[in-house]
Amino acid sequence: MSSGSSSEKEKQPRKRKRSTEVEKLEKEMAAMAKKLRLLQQNDIMATDADESDATQSSEENQSPNKVKQASVKAANVNEEEVSSCLGELRENKTSNELDLIDDVALRVSEYLRLGLPKEQKKEILDLIPRKHKDFNLVAPKINAEILHSMKEEAIKRDNFFAHYQDIAAANLALSSSVLSMVLNDQNEPLERSNILKALSDAVKLNAELYRCLNIARKIYITPAFEKKVKAVLDKAESTELLFGDKVTDLISGVKTAETLKKDLLGTKMTGSLNWRSSSNNTVGSPKNQTKKSYFARKDQQAPFTPRQNSSKKQNYRRNYTQSHPLQKKT
Repeated sequence: MSSGSSSEKEKQPRKRKRSTEVEKLEKEMAAMAKKLRLLQQNDIMATDADESDATQSSEENQSPNKVKQASVKAANVNEEEVSSCLGELRENKTSNELDLIDDVALRVSEYLRLGLPKEQKKEILDLIPRKHKDFNLVAPKINAEILHSMKEEAIKRDNFFAHYQDIAAANLALSSSVLSMVLNDQNEPLERSNILKALSDAVKLNAELYRCLNIARKIYITPAFEKKVKAVLDKAESTELLFGDKVTDLISGVKTAETLKKDLLGTKMTGSLNWRSSSNNTVGSPKNQTKKSYFARKDQQAPFTPRQNSSKKQNYRRNYTQSHPLQKKT
C-alpha cells in the first residue's frame, strides 16, 4: 500500500508541470496570433496608402488646377432640414400620378372617347334633384324679349352652353349631397349603395362634360380652315394636344389628295373618244367649226332671213295644184 501511494504522489507534480507548460504554450500562441494580425493589418493599410497616393498623383498629373475634394462618409441626414435650407429637387421630383384601379380607369377612358349614351345621360340628369330652398341648380333660360332679337346661330350656341351648364349643375348637386352624407354620419349612418351611386353618376357626367368642352373648343377653332381640312381636324383624337400628335400628317394628307384631284380633273383630252375616228377629229379642228358655230350664243348668231322662192318653183307649184286630181276646185 505504501508503494502505491508513493507512486501517485509522484504523478501529481508531473501533471501540474505539464498543465503549466500547456498554459504557457497557449499564451505564446495567442501572442503570436495577435502579432500576425497586427502585421496583416499594417500591410493592408500600407497597400491602401500606396494605392491612394498613386491615384492622387495620377489625378494631379491629369488636372493640376483641380481642387481636391474631401471624401465624406454617408451619414443619416435630416431631409426636412436639407429641403428647408436648400429647397426641393426639381428634376428628381416624382410626378403626381392618378391612382385608379383598372376597372375605373378603363371606363373613364371609354367615356372620354365615346361619351355617354343619350338615354343613360337623360336618365341620370332627370333623377338628380336640383332645387334647394336657397338656390336652384338648373341652367337658366333666355328671356323672351332677348330671344326674339337673337340670331339663329347665337341661339344654337347658347343651347350648347346651357347643356354644359346643366351637366355642371348636376355634378355640383351630386358632390354636395355626398359631402352632406359624410359630414352627417354621426346622426345618420352612411349607406354604401347611395354613396356609390352618387359618385359613379358624378364620374360619368364629369367625363361627358370634359368631352363636350373638348369638342366645343375644336368647333370654335376649325372654321378658320378649309372645309375638308376642318372635317379631318374635327375627327382628330385628342391627346395632350387638342388635335392629336399627328396633325401635320392629317393636313398634308388632305393637301396631297386635293392636288391629285386637281391634276386628274385638269388634264385635257386631245384625242377623240371614238376609236374609229381620226386623231384630228377634235373639237378645235376646222371640220368641227360648223358645229361650234351652230352651238354659238343667240346674240352672236346672224338674224334669220326667210328664203324667197324663185319664179320657176312658183309656176311648178301652181300647175301641180291645178292638175292634181285630189286637189279641191275652188
